[in-house]
Amino acid sequence: LVFYLLERFSYDGILRLLVWVGTIAALASLLFVVAFPQYGLMNRGQYGLGAWEGIYGHKNICSEAMGLLLMPSFFAKIRSRYALPFRVFYVVLIAIIVVMSRSMGGYIIYGSSVLLIAVMKLLGKMRRTDAFALSVLLIAAALSCVIAAVAFAPDMLSLLGKDPTLTGRTTIWAAVKIGRAHV
Repeated sequence: LVFYLLERFSYDGILRLLVWVGTIAALASLLFVVAFPQYGLMNRGQYGLGAWEGIYGHKNICSEAMGLLLMPSFFAKIRSRYALPFRVFYVVLIAIIVVMSRSMGGYIIYGSSVLLIAVMKLLGKMRRTDAFALSVLLIAAALSCVIAAVAFAPDMLSLLGKDPTLTGRTTIWAAVKIGRAHV
């Protein structure tokens, strides 16, 4: 599929195709939430009841897919007098879906995408030497954040509202252990 797309479409054509996919997925997810809430809202398990999952099977998948489908809208060359209103609508719609899915992974992907887009747009407007110097500083800062996140993982998880002891997931681990015992 990837080879076909690369052979059939230009780089910008693939980006526009991804924007169309994102638009259809976001609108279909919104339709499922509003018209078919038994399918569009998470209604199983003890956590996440009422969170949006749209056309996807789980709130985390919905949120993460929407966060990733945000990126092409900023780089695709959409030539229309409605391009700016469409982009604003697209970004707001995806933001609403990500927020209503109540998925921390989606929040991180959406926030990282917006930050990456802002940095790339800024670097594109700078001279090459300045952009290179800023890139080195940003990469060093990102690596420092990753190292700090790993070193202080329990504190970071608590900050994100997650339990570092994996409480509530012990039944999953027990099932995995039992499954391996029978193999």
